[in-house]
Amino acid sequence: MQTSVEQTAQKQPAFAGQRIGRWVIERVCPTLRGPARFAACTCDCGKHSIIKIRYLLTGRSLSCGCLGADRRWRKLARLETAREFRRMWNLARVDFARVSDRWRNFAAFVDDMGFRPRGKGLIRLDEGGAFERSNCYWGTRRRRDLAGRH
Repeated sequence: MQTSVEQTAQKQPAFAGQRIGRWVIERVCPTLRGPARFAACTCDCGKHSIIKIRYLLTGRSLSCGCLGADRRWRKLARLETAREFRRMWNLARVDFARVSDRWRNFAAFVDDMGFRPRGKGLIRLDEGGAFERSNCYWGTRRRRDLAGRH
């Protein structure tokens, strides 16, 4: 004869192994009365937590918080890269430097250079050369100051 906990566990849908957002459901935590309300989950970043099943199914909980931090970092990186992109255009206008046709589009600039790493800025290898992939790299601000104004 089965106990009420075992009977309740058998009635639950098989959530174990499912991925919801960054959570992977390890097991459903059975309760004495009614359906299970919680699940033991592991986030992609390695953190373990007990989450209400309702929050998982409605999308209220998609991660342990690391997803929001990643989104904030990406937004900041995008803003900082856009700032460097505008700076490049301002320098090109002042120095009469050519900007490659491909880099007239911000998306193409990001494809070639990637997002601006923290603490770095766009540096031209040849100060008199054009702003293009073969002549630019992300370098530290100190390196930019040593190389010249840009």
